[in-house]
Amino acid sequence: MSFESTGHRSTVGSLVNSFRGRGNILQSLRGIQRDRGTSAWFQELAQEAEEEGDAAFFRLRTPLFEKSARPHVFSAEERRRMDKYESIDYSEAQSLTYKARKLHLEKERRWLKWMMFILVGVGVGLWSVLLLQTLDFLSAQKRSLLERFVGSPVGNKTLGNSTQSIGLTPGGMHWKDVGRGYLVYILWSVLAAMLSSLCCAIVPSAAGSGVPEVMAYLNGIMFPRIFNIQNLVTKSLSCILAVSSGLPVGAEGPLIHIGSLIAAGLPTGRSRTLRCGAGSLLSTFQNPRDMRDFISAGAACGMTSAFSAPIGGMLFVMEEMATFFSVRLACFVFVSCLSCMCVIQIINTYLIGWQIPVRQPVSIGPGEFRPHAISMFIVDVVKGNRVPMNLFTFVSTMVGAIVLGLLAVSYTVSSVKFTRWRSKRLFPSPLLRVLEPCICALVYATACYTLPLAFDCVEVPDYVKKHKEELRIELFTAFCADRENTFSPLATLALTSPYNGIRLLFSRHTAAATPWYACLLHLLLYTLGSSYAGGMFISCGTVIPSLFIGAIGGRLIGVIFNNSVWADPGVIALIGSASYFSGISRLSFSLIVIMMELTSDLTHITCLMVGVILARAVADCFCHSLYHSLLEVKAAPFLEIQAGVHKLDMFCAKDIMTYPAVTFEMIEKMSHIIQILQSTPHNSFPVMLTSSGTYEGVISRSQLELLLWFIYFRDVEGEEGSEIQKISKSRTLNSDVHKKNRGLRQEGRMAVDDENDGGGKNASTTPVNANGNAEASRQRLERQGHATYLELAEVRERIFWRRLPSLPPVELLPTATMQCYVDLSPYVDLNTYYVRDVMCISRTYHIFRHLGLRQLPVVDQNHRVIGVISRKNFVGDRMHERLQVAEEAAKQAAHEKAQQLYRKGF
Repeated sequence: MSFESTGHRSTVGSLVNSFRGRGNILQSLRGIQRDRGTSAWFQELAQEAEEEGDAAFFRLRTPLFEKSARPHVFSAEERRRMDKYESIDYSEAQSLTYKARKLHLEKERRWLKWMMFILVGVGVGLWSVLLLQTLDFLSAQKRSLLERFVGSPVGNKTLGNSTQSIGLTPGGMHWKDVGRGYLVYILWSVLAAMLSSLCCAIVPSAAGSGVPEVMAYLNGIMFPRIFNIQNLVTKSLSCILAVSSGLPVGAEGPLIHIGSLIAAGLPTGRSRTLRCGAGSLLSTFQNPRDMRDFISAGAACGMTSAFSAPIGGMLFVMEEMATFFSVRLACFVFVSCLSCMCVIQIINTYLIGWQIPVRQPVSIGPGEFRPHAISMFIVDVVKGNRVPMNLFTFVSTMVGAIVLGLLAVSYTVSSVKFTRWRSKRLFPSPLLRVLEPCICALVYATACYTLPLAFDCVEVPDYVKKHKEELRIELFTAFCADRENTFSPLATLALTSPYNGIRLLFSRHTAAATPWYACLLHLLLYTLGSSYAGGMFISCGTVIPSLFIGAIGGRLIGVIFNNSVWADPGVIALIGSASYFSGISRLSFSLIVIMMELTSDLTHITCLMVGVILARAVADCFCHSLYHSLLEVKAAPFLEIQAGVHKLDMFCAKDIMTYPAVTFEMIEKMSHIIQILQSTPHNSFPVMLTSSGTYEGVISRSQLELLLWFIYFRDVEGEEGSEIQKISKSRTLNSDVHKKNRGLRQEGRMAVDDENDGGGKNASTTPVNANGNAEASRQRLERQGHATYLELAEVRERIFWRRLPSLPPVELLPTATMQCYVDLSPYVDLNTYYVRDVMCISRTYHIFRHLGLRQLPVVDQNHRVIGVISRKNFVGDRMHERLQVAEEAAKQAAHEKAQQLYRKGF
C-alpha cells in the first residue's frame, strides 16, 4: 500500500520523498529503522495496533466498493421509509424471570413439532390443489366459451370462392364470428382483472407476489399484516382471478406467500380475526424462532406445490429466501415438502380441473400415478422421445445463455422502472390502482387476440398428431377452417395457458409446431407485458412467466439453428428457460434441481449447469436480482450474505455505530422510562450498573411495555379475579429499592455471575448453570416479589386479544406510581451479544446477520457503552457514507501524526 498522497506531498517533505519508488511502506520503514524518529513511530504504531488492530493504519486509500457489487443508493424519501421498518427478535431474553420459568417447564414434545411440520405440508398441499385445480377449470371454461362464440369454421366450398374469401381471415374464419369471440374474450379478461384488483383494494397487503416480503421476514424485517388470515383468503382469490384473466402473470409467487401464511398461522393455533385459540398445547410455538422455521417450511411447500419439485423447493428456500437454514431445519422442511408432494400427486392423478378424466392412458394401471402428476412438464412420456447429448449442444447453450441473460437484465430493469413510476404516479390514487389492471388486460388481450389473425394456420406435425394425448398439448384451432389438421401457432402460445405453452415448447422432435415468427412475436409481447404487469395492484407472480419467456427465447434459438441432432428446439427451450430464470433470480443449484424435477430429464444436465452459470454471470455484471431489486424499491434494510464494501477488515465497529446510545440504569424512575419510550423509537436499550456505569445487559422495548401494562392493570383497572390484582404494590415498585439492589449486587448480581464474569465484561456470552444459579435466581425472585414470567405472559395475551396499543394511557397512572423507581434487574437480558469498538466490521456483520440480532451494543475498553449498531447501519450506501467519513478522519490523523513524527525525528 502506497502512502503517497498528492494533497499531503508538500507537508511531509523529505519523509515522504524517501518512501517514493518503494512498493511497500513496511519494507521502506524497515530500511531506515535506525532513524530515531522512525523508531519512535514504530513504538507508537505498536501501541496503537494493540489497541485498535491495524485498522487505523492500513485503511488509507482502500477502495470501498467492487464494480460487481455496487449497492443501491437510497434517496432521502426511501431512507425515511426505511427507518419505519422494525426488526424481529428471534431470541427470547435470557432474563431471571425467564430462567425461573424454565425450571417448571416440562420436557419438550419433539413429536409435536414433527407433527406440526407434517401438518403444514398437508395444509399447503390441499390449499395449492384448490387454487391450481380452479385455475385449470377456469382455463378450460374460457377456451370452450371462446370456441363456442367464434362459431363453426367456413367450409371448403366457401373458401374456394374468391369473392366470398374477401371477408375471411387468413385462417378461413368470418370476421364477424371472430369479432364476437373477441368481445367475449375481452369481457372475461377485463372483468377478471377488475375483480382481482378490487380484492386487493379490500386487503392491500395481498397485492404483489409476496416473495420479497417473505424474504425480508426471514431476513429479520417485519412487514405489517403479511401473515393475516384475511390476507390468505384475499390473496388466493385475487391470484385466481388475475391468472384466469389472461394477463402475463403466474400463481407461483403467491403460492409461496400462501404457504408461508398457512405455516405462520397453523402451528400457533390462534387468530384474532377468527377469535380462536388452541390453548396451552401449541403455545410453545408462539415465539419468533419457531415461527421463522415454520414459515421457511411453508415457503418451501409453496414452491413444491407450484412445480411438483419437493427437493427443489427446499433448496430454493435455502439458497434464495432463508437467511437462517440449519441442517436440523432442513430435515423439518424436507418432511413438510414430502407430505405436501404426496397430497398433490394423489389428488392430481384423479382430478384435472375439478373433473375426473374420462379415460386414463393405457400404460397407467390401477393405483399408479399419472406421469404429469409426478412431473409437471415431463418430456419422456413417448417411447424414443429422448434426444441424446451432443458436444455441439454447448454452442447453442452458450449463445442462448448470453442472449437470455441480457434479456433478463432488460426485464429486471424495466420491471423496476415500471414499479417506481407506478408507485409515484398511480398508487397514490385508489381509483387508478383498480383501473390500471383493467386497462392493461384490455390492451394485452387485444394484442394476443388480433396478432394471430394476421397469420395463416399451419399443418399439425405428424408427431404431435400421433402422440397428442401423451404429450398433453392443446393446439388452438378456433381460428382455423380445418380444425382437424391445422392450428394457429401464435394463438396456441398467446391464448392458451402458460403451462400448455411450456409443454409445447419443451416437446422434442416438434420443430415445425413453433415457427420463428410465432416465437419472436410472442417473446416480445409477453416479455413487455409481463415486465409491466408484475407490479400491478393484483396478486400475481413472475416465476412461470420467467420460465415461459426463457422457453420461448430458447425455442427461437433452437429454430434458428435448425439442427435436430445437437440443437433440438425442445432441448434448447429447456436450457433457455433455466438460463433466463437464473438471470432473473440468480439461482444456481436449486434451479438445476427444479428443472430436473419438472421434466424428469437428466440427459442435458451439464448444458443446464453451463447455461445457468453463464446467464447468471452475465446478469451480475449489470443489475441485482429481481427480488432484491424489489426490496430496494420497498426500501427494506435487507442484509445480503456479504456486505458490498471492499476490505471490511480495514474498518472498525465504531466507524459505523450510532452514538450516543440511549441507556437505562438498573434502577430507573418510572417517569423517566415512560419519557424515553415516548420520545424514542428504539427497540432495545443497553442497561448500565448504577454504581459503576459499566455495561450489564439489554432490556427490550417490548419488555418495558409489558411492565407498564402490568402496572396499569394492577394500579388503574384493578380487575377482580385476575392474577395481577393479587399482587401487592410492593412487588415491583419499592420505596427502599436502592437498599435491596445494593445488597443484591453485593451477593453477585442476582445469580448471573460466575467465575468467568469479570466485572460484567463477559456476561453477554457466559452461560448460567441450570441447576445451581437458576434455582438461586428463582428463590431470589420469590423473595423480591417481582412480576413473574407467567404474569407478564398473561399481560401479553390480554394485549393481543384486546388489540391494545403498545403503551398504556400513562396519564391515568397515580402520581405516586410515576414518582417511584423500578428495579429492572429481573428483566434484563444478561446474555446478549456485544462487540468492542475495535472489532472489524466483517466479523461484526457476520455476528449480526447470522445470529439474527436486532441491535448490537458497542463498548469501549472500559466496558462502557459508546454506541449501538442496528440493521440500518449495515445498509450499503449508509455504511459507505460512514466509512468515507472514517477514512477521511484516518487520513487526517495519519497526516498529523506524520507531521509530528517528522518534527520529532528530524
